[in-house]
Formats: sequence, C-alpha cells, structure tokens
Amino acid sequence: MIRNKLTFITQIAEIISAIAVVLSLIYVGIQVNQNTKATQSAIRQSVADNDITYLMTSLDNSILAVASYKVENDIELSGVEMSQLVARQHVNFRVFENAFYQYEQELLEPETWTRYRVIILSLITNNPASKKMWIQNENSFTDSFQKEIRQILNEENVITEQRPYNAKDSLGQNKD
Repeated sequence: MIRNKLTFITQIAEIISAIAVVLSLIYVGIQVNQNTKATQSAIRQSVADNDITYLMTSLDNSILAVASYKVENDIELSGVEMSQLVARQHVNFRVFENAFYQYEQELLEPETWTRYRVIILSLITNNPASKKMWIQNENSFTDSFQKEIRQILNEENVITEQRPYNAKDSLGQNKD
C-alpha cells in the first residue's frame, strides 16, 4: 500500500517534471526569438544609419534653408534647390523605411507607425520634392516598404473619392 502510494507520487512528480521541462523549453525558445529580433533590429539600424550618413553628405544646409524659405513663400525653386529638397526627402524616407522594418518586427508600436503613415501620405501628396524623390528612387527601397507606400496611397484614393472638395494635385495645380 505504501509502495503503491510512493509509486503514484513518483509518477506524478515525473509528470510535473516533464511539464516543467517543456515549459522551460518554450520559455527559452521565446527568449531566443526575442533576442534574435533585437539583434536583427540592431544590425538593420546600423545599416540604416550608414545609409543616412552617406546620403546626408550630399546635402547643403545653406541651400536647403533658402529652398525651404522659397517653398513656404511660394517662390520658384532653382534646379539645385529642388535637387537638395529631393535629396533631403530621400534621407527622410530612409528613416521611414527603417521605422517600417522595426514595425514589421513588432519592435515599434502600431500607434507610432500609424502616425508615420499619415506623415508619409502628406509628404507624397503635398510635397513636390517628396513626390519626385519617390518616383525617382522607389526601387531603391525594400519591396515590403514599396508595397506599404502603395497601400498608403491606395487608401487615400478611396478616401478622396468619397468626399467632394476642390482638390489640388501634389504639384499645387488644380485637377480640372
């Protein structure tokens, strides 16, 4: 009788041990997965930082300041000024691309990415330099980021078709 009780208790302890081992392995697997994501994210951040640093070498802040002033005051830009604004938007969109990667890896909050989507939409639809940059450089971005931008723009088309207004295209010209 005592022997049967000890055998029963031993079997229960073995089952509990086996369950604890399985749970420990699941926990370790989750930790390894999270560590892998964090490592990949750090590598991606380093690559993005290098890209941005390289792209910024072509920017001239004195030209950008004048170009920004001209845009704000609806003054025609020179070719060099437009080129500088396009180059600045290329840097800007590299930052967005990295943020999108972080979002895909679940390392950036959905609320933050939603805010970036609004900014991206506004830039491409309202900022001629952003639009020109995207047309010229779209293929230099990752496929997943290109797809996300197309989705953002397609969502806008649905919204604008549902509400009447006197729209202007992204170059400031009436759409009539």
